[in-house]
Amino acid sequence: MLQIVYLSHLTSEMIDSGDQGHIDEILERAYQYNAKNNLTGILLYKGGVFLQWLEGEKEDVEKLYGKICLDLRHERITLLIKQDAEERIFEHWSMLYKKVEEIDLEKLKMNISWDQIVSDSRNNIKTSEEIIMKLLKAFKFQK
Repeated sequence: MLQIVYLSHLTSEMIDSGDQGHIDEILERAYQYNAKNNLTGILLYKGGVFLQWLEGEKEDVEKLYGKICLDLRHERITLLIKQDAEERIFEHWSMLYKKVEEIDLEKLKMNISWDQIVSDSRNNIKTSEEIIMKLLKAFKFQK
């Protein structure tokens, strides 16, 4: 099994035209596609930026990531983590979605802000995989 984490930005045209409608469309397609292809994961969103964890069979994950890279709604796509795994982290979620607020990160006692992760990605600075994984896993259990 393969797990990947990537960060991407909505295009400015998408943001200017109202991003929630586009996000709803992306989510609906993701739920259907992921369920059909036995993919699981989480999608976090804040201020025009997605952070997504995808997991499943290697060829299925790579195929979907390739489609995302070609999707004109996304730009500045950065692969942050790519790793083999024995078991799924989000086994019951074809696509867990969370709109992130800084208060969420404070509640989770994260030592990094969303803006820092985005800035690191823009500047080709590698954010700790441990921090990214901790952040994504924490949202799995957040109420």
